[in-house]
Amino acid sequence: MICRHTGLYLYEKDTDKLLRTVQSRIEHGDFSGLDDYYQYLLRGGQETEWEELMIQLTCSESHFFRDKGQLQLLKNRIIPELIEKHQHKRSLRIWSAGCSTGEEAYTLAILLSELLQQKQDWHIVLIGSDINLQSICFAQKGIYRDWSFRGTDDEHMRRHFHQHHDGWEIDREIRKMVTFFRVDLMGDTFPSTSSGLFDMDLIICRNVFIYYGQDAINAVMRKFAATLTEQGYLLTGHAEVAMPEKSGLKLRSFAESAILQRSDIEAGVGLQASNHFSTVFKSPAQNKTARNKQLPIKQHKPLSHSTSTVQTSPVSIEVLSLQTVNTFFSHGDYRKASTLLVEYLRYHPNDMDANVMLARCYANMGDLLKASELCHSMIKENALCVDAYFILAQLEQEHNRIGEARALLLQAIYLAPDFLPAHMDLATIYQHQTEREKALKQWSVALSLVSQLDADMPIKHMEDVSCKEVLEHLKSMVNQ
Repeated sequence: MICRHTGLYLYEKDTDKLLRTVQSRIEHGDFSGLDDYYQYLLRGGQETEWEELMIQLTCSESHFFRDKGQLQLLKNRIIPELIEKHQHKRSLRIWSAGCSTGEEAYTLAILLSELLQQKQDWHIVLIGSDINLQSICFAQKGIYRDWSFRGTDDEHMRRHFHQHHDGWEIDREIRKMVTFFRVDLMGDTFPSTSSGLFDMDLIICRNVFIYYGQDAINAVMRKFAATLTEQGYLLTGHAEVAMPEKSGLKLRSFAESAILQRSDIEAGVGLQASNHFSTVFKSPAQNKTARNKQLPIKQHKPLSHSTSTVQTSPVSIEVLSLQTVNTFFSHGDYRKASTLLVEYLRYHPNDMDANVMLARCYANMGDLLKASELCHSMIKENALCVDAYFILAQLEQEHNRIGEARALLLQAIYLAPDFLPAHMDLATIYQHQTEREKALKQWSVALSLVSQLDADMPIKHMEDVSCKEVLEHLKSMVNQ
């Protein structure tokens, strides 16, 4: 009934979370028991109750400048292309759908303000929406704590935020660029002139479809496609959407990431995705089969990715080092880093650091299948490779397989009790599944670990955030 009403897809492994959530709603609403609550929902219930139930079954975590690869794609290619395309009418329409507490929408506003130096001459419509009204109210205030800035550099902080007694407040001009309101992607009608959701040049909807069943995804995708202007773009999370051409969208591949573009919807023409991405958009059953294949690490071959959009200067393998590769990795150029790593691994196939970095490149580029295969290969070669278990846990979370992610994180912690990122990811999972005592335990362990680190020490798998920021975040989680 919940799936039919909300469009959410609940796996068998989600049963415990579902029952915990329902039990909390029973207690909150003073229902006599499970059957009483079921009958209440069956009769239609209250809209606010359905909304609260959906909010608790999904996740609203976000932060500024999330996913460097996709941000580079927007900054360097997509938004400049849209600016050039609309130079004559000087207007842009952008929608951040499922924006949670607003960090993504404000990130887009910052990018636009930097790319449009004379933005006062442009008519910018930038909408942020979410089903959670509390998140929308939070976003409208524009005040955030340190943890929301774990991917934000000092220059952006200095230019667009100022200190507030509750944290950091976004610049008033940036805040005025964004209009926030509540939208239920399944239940509300769009395109709609009354809401302003029509003729969008760009729609961003990341990490939302992981909660939906395929029928619901197809329905929302068709609505998105109809809401886009001709040749408009839709950016989703990595591997969230299968067969986009059925909605009148085609896949465009860039070095930084992939993006969907509206094709000729009225004529029913849909372009097939390139072969390069064919493995990413398979059904869950096919992906599971592919992930179980064990590929020896020594069988790395050069990537078949098209390099027409990337000019990679020849690098002598004698002078190529992981430090050199890491320069590209840290700047979000995962395609270039992966190309160099494949070459490096031809000569050093058993270098685990290089294999780990390559797996992270694949994951960040959205090639989750290759990332998974490489992690399994590393574990087969070295069963104590903690990084491989951790990356696999992140991939499972990307597919919303939370039970599998929990097991992998526990395995990583068993192998390396001081592996900070695993404790933090596991704590976040416990928190979202309302297992507060377990979450508190993991936060406390993580706090103890990070307290032993130097303030300037980089944390592997968390390079975008400083030790100080992690420390302050953990203190707030332990003391909340």
